[in-house]
Order: sequence, then C-alpha cells, then structure tokens
Amino acid sequence: MLYSAPLPYTPDAAAYYAAIADLPWAVWLDSAGLGRYDILCAQPVATLVTHGAETEITDALGVRYSSYDPFDLIRQHLGKSAAAVSDIPFLGGALGYWGYDWRAAR
Repeated sequence: MLYSAPLPYTPDAAAYYAAIADLPWAVWLDSAGLGRYDILCAQPVATLVTHGAETEITDALGVRYSSYDPFDLIRQHLGKSAAAVSDIPFLGGALGYWGYDWRAAR
C-alpha cells in the first residue's frame, strides 16, 4: 500500500524514523537540520539489487533476474512521472545506494 502524509517539521526526525525502522527496507535521508525536508520511507513496492552484471528484481510479480542496465530497470519500474506539487521536493521514486565500485563491475 502506498501512503504519504505530511508531518510537523522537527530538526531531528529520529522519532519519526524509529516508528518505521523495523519495516523492510526502511530509509531515512536526513537533512541534518540544514534543510527543510527529511525523507522517510519503507516497504517499497519493488527492490532492485545488483551484484556484478545481474540485478535481482523483487516486486508483486515475484523474484526475477535481469542483465539489463539497472538504471533502465529503475526507469521501467518508476513508470510515468507524477505532476509536480508546489514546495514539495520529492513525491516518490527511487531511493538507493550505489557504491563507487558498482559502475566498474558493470
């Protein structure tokens, strides 16, 4: 289920993250008090995990593997762009981690 809700701003979103930290794939992008927004999310509709030249895709269809470029796979899973909402920097999409050695292994 997709869910989004505005929360009262606090310079330390640790309490908000603690509420979702035990959920699968919980992520907190912390502005460290330097920005107006922190991004919290969990339970993604799909995960893509790349090891070498192979990406494991887990979504509503199950688990499968692909040797296609992971960025192309992400674009396929994102679908159409959402209409912009005034003053909101992130409406959803892909969050992730790429190591420095990732591209060299491709």
